[in-house]
Amino acid sequence: MSDESKFNELYPLHVKLKAMEPKRRAVQDFLDWLEEHGKVIAYWEEDADYPTFDHTTKAALIAGFLGINEAALEREKQAMLESIR
Repeated sequence: MSDESKFNELYPLHVKLKAMEPKRRAVQDFLDWLEEHGKVIAYWEEDADYPTFDHTTKAALIAGFLGINEAALEREKQAMLESIR
């Protein structure tokens, strides 16, 4: 058995984590961006029994993270559709 095969057999979670590194990094970058921009997904109000959720859409959060202006994107999309009509 090769050293790599032995490692893979002994440490399967580490192998999985390494394979998922690009996705993990993207999630980490997104969470860092949220923090840097003072954004939260949910927070606890004093004396509340449940969290209060930010109702920003996933699309808006992703667009902000990617630096894409949603209104400009929509205008561009409408122009593209108009050009094919």
